[in-house]
Amino acid sequence: MSTEVEQKEKDRIEGPRGKIQELSSKGHSQREIAQILQVSSDTVNGDLSIKREKIQALSLAKECYSMKLKLLTNATVVDDAIRFISSQLFKESQKSSSSKSNED
Repeated sequence: MSTEVEQKEKDRIEGPRGKIQELSSKGHSQREIAQILQVSSDTVNGDLSIKREKIQALSLAKECYSMKLKLLTNATVVDDAIRFISSQLFKESQKSSSSKSNED
């Protein structure tokens, strides 16, 4: 029987959770949201805090992926530059070798 009571309480709290963000984005204060949804201000505050943390985590993940992409792009540029310089040095060494052979 206690599980029924617990489930009803959970449903009472879970039901408004989707609405909390919606009402907040419409400019309602936490106190107004609590009154509208008939939940405690602590419930509203906690739910909005969790949402903010999730948004911050997603923002950080996006920033990390962006940095990773930049690093990968820069690595490709550096590799290309090294190949170019190596090929130029090889050409120069070939020229100098052929010049020395012609002198002999």
